[in-house]
Formats: sequence, C-alpha cells, structure tokens
Amino acid sequence: MPRPSATHDTPAGRTASPRVVFAVLAAATTAYSMMQSLVIPALPQIQREIGASPDATAWLITAFLLASVVATPTLGRLGDLLGLRRMLLIVLACLSAGTVLCAVSTSLPGLIAGRTLHGVGGAVFPLGFAIVRHQLPPKKVAGALGTLSALLGLGGALGVVLAGILTEHLSYQALFWLLLPCYLVVWAAAVWTIPRIPPQATGRVDLVGGVLLGVGLVVVLLAVTFANRWGWTSLRTLGCAAAGALVLVVWARDALRRDEPLIDVRSLGRRGLWTANAVAFLFGVGLYTAFALIPQYAQEPGPLGFGTSPLGATVYLLPWTALNMAVGVAAGRIERRVGARPLLTAGAVASATGFLLLVVARDDAIGVLVASGLVGFGIGAAFACLPTLVVQHVPPAETGEATGVNTVARMIGGALGGQVAAALLVGGGDGDPTRAGYAGAFAVGLVAMTAALALCALIPGRGRRSAVGVTGTGQAAPAD
Repeated sequence: MPRPSATHDTPAGRTASPRVVFAVLAAATTAYSMMQSLVIPALPQIQREIGASPDATAWLITAFLLASVVATPTLGRLGDLLGLRRMLLIVLACLSAGTVLCAVSTSLPGLIAGRTLHGVGGAVFPLGFAIVRHQLPPKKVAGALGTLSALLGLGGALGVVLAGILTEHLSYQALFWLLLPCYLVVWAAAVWTIPRIPPQATGRVDLVGGVLLGVGLVVVLLAVTFANRWGWTSLRTLGCAAAGALVLVVWARDALRRDEPLIDVRSLGRRGLWTANAVAFLFGVGLYTAFALIPQYAQEPGPLGFGTSPLGATVYLLPWTALNMAVGVAAGRIERRVGARPLLTAGAVASATGFLLLVVARDDAIGVLVASGLVGFGIGAAFACLPTLVVQHVPPAETGEATGVNTVARMIGGALGGQVAAALLVGGGDGDPTRAGYAGAFAVGLVAMTAALALCALIPGRGRRSAVGVTGTGQAAPAD
C-alpha cells in the first residue's frame, strides 16, 4: 500500500490536507451519532401525537439500530469493492433522505421507515475508519480512529441535548427540518474533500448473509418487544425467540461455508477480536439503556421522577457530554502512557459505578447527575479504545471489515439492551413505568458493565499505543 502523502487529490483536481479529510469524516460520524438519539426526548410527544404505546415507539430506536447492523458490514464491504468515497456519499445521502421522510411523516410506519434510512448511516464508521487508515500518516491513525469512535457516544449525547431544547417549543417534525441543512452541508463537504481511493478488494457481497442476520435479529427483538403483552413464558414469546435464534444459527452456518461471508465468523474466534467485540456489545447495551432511560426518568412526574420538561431533562445528560468529550480528546495521550486496555478497564469501572447509582440512588438529582457523568466517561473511554484494540489484530486490507464488525456488535448490544430495558420498564403490562421497572431497566446496564469489566482482563495486552495496528510502513502489527 502506498504511503499517505500530505495532500490527496479529490475528484475535481483539488487537494485536501489530512486534517480537512479527518474533519469531514468527524462531521459525518457526528451527524450519524446525533441522529441515533435525536428522537429520545421527543418519544413522549410522538406517543401522544400518533397514539402509539411506549414499546411500539421504542422501535424508532430499534429500527435505526437494526438497519445499522445490516448496513454497516454490507456497505463497508461494498466500500472495499466499489470505492470508499462512493459508498460514503451514498450513506450520507441516505441520512438526508431519512431526515426528509421523518419530517413529513405523521404515522409510526413512516417514522420507522425514515429511521431505517437513518440507520444506514452506521456505515460511516467502517468507511471512515478505512479512509483514515489509508489516507492519514501512520502515526496519526490510532488517535484518529479513537476520536471517530468516541464521537458515537458524544454525538448521541449532543443529539439528546439538542432535541430537548427544540422539542420544548416545536413539534417533532421540526427537529428533522432544522437538521436537514446540516446533513446536506456534510454531504457537500464530503463531495468536495474526500479523495478517491482505489478499491481495496475483489469479490462480491454476501447479501444472503445480510438478509438472514437482519431477519434473525428482528424476530428476536419482536419477542422482546411484545413479551409483556404476550407473557414472557407464553408459547408465542418463546416460539418467536426460538425462531429468531434458529435463523441466526442458519446465518452463522451459512457464513462458515462461504469464502467471502458478510461477517467472517472464523476470525471472530481470535481472542483479540472476540473479546473486543464482546466488550463492544456490552457497552452498546449500556449506551442505549442510559440514552433511553435517563431523560425519560427525569421527565416522569413525582414521586417517580423529577417532573422536568424535555429541555430540563437534557440537563441530566450534560455531565455525560462533558466527560465523554474530555476523555475522547485525552484518550490518545492516556493510551500512550498506560495503554488501551487499562483505559478500557477504567471505563468499565466508571460505567458500572454509574449504573449502580442509577439503580439504588436515583431519587436524588445529584446522584443522577453523578451517574450520568460516570457512564459518559466510561463509554467515551471504551469507544476511544476499542478501534485500537481491534485494528492491531488485522492487516490494513481488513480494517473496514474488522471495525465494521466491532461497530455491529455495539449496535446489536444497543438494540437488544434497549428493547429489554423498555420491556422491563413497563413490566406490569399496563404501559406505565413503575419504580421497580426503572430499577430493573437500569440494572440491565449494570449487569452489562459488570460483564464488560470481567472481559477486559481477557483482552490481549499489546503495550502502548505505539504498538497499535499500523507500523511506519502501513502494515499491520503482528496478530496474537
């Protein structure tokens, strides 16, 4: 692979510095990350205006995540085959199209369709990671990967804060109309600055694998969504869950037989990869559980919650946003001093402590604010470290696939964790959250973060950031 240069030719013959390329990629990942959580403060308003139940409107988050699960590896692979720039522009166009659809929709199916298009934006991560690795100087790659990954948590928090401010006086459709120009600007900036990179691979895309993976996850999540209504031990719930699990088993067996599967199941057996992906899954559970529950809890009328407005609820995510941003900026320096795994472990400890507070000490506003900051710090640290831990175990040609799988693991965790938490929240079956429901829902995050902490000890140590997956020649560091 040729060494990256200081500037890169764009399709119009211009040149763009690595800093400009990275800035555009950061804007694209932030745009996607904000959209993942933008509807959360507006969920009560959406429920009232379209007459939907809490577990039904939870699909506005779940559909987004499921689309991301399927689109991320599929479009990441297409980027390797057809060109990273081309697929990035398609993905950003889907974000804009989904925003228009949500802005004009007044029914749940239309909103779900728009959110599905938003979910396609998840492919910005593997595409952005691959562009970074191929275009930035080798010594800048690790820090850039960590920053882009940390933007998932930061952008999500910013989306909640922005939506809380806007929904105070505007309709939910206005959220999307106001953000549409921003997404169009990001798309235009990508057209102007992102260079053409020759295809990095040959072959074809495993579309069958994408369909099987998506169908299996949807059926499992349907069982979780309607378990309260059907009964957790009813034949319908158990049968639906078993059918989804069977489809996922068929997907895994099919992937093992293919030369070019959507997700290389065999490579997931490497300790350096399966541990990082398992931790990403668990942090995804924590991320979306906290995103969905903290603002909603703050808006619950007393004595259950604090009875705040949507705008007031965003205050409880400000510590998250501040500490998430701080650790994302400082992660590179911290990793150079202590390594990626210790920082990841510290993140798991902080997040577990934050969720523990949300389970046992959420009656006090200060406790919720402290918990928000701890969870934000922990998730920001984890998302900054995970790409480093993944990339150091794969060659450059597999960067998009490996980081895409890690992103997918995070999204699957978010989809499952979010739906389980939503189901526990209304465990009584009447659709109204209870004190015990909130305790059980926050406990989902606590269990996930405790399990992540245990897995951190199994991740292979690679030393300091200088040992991260690219060397001065652009080649991969040796795998474990």
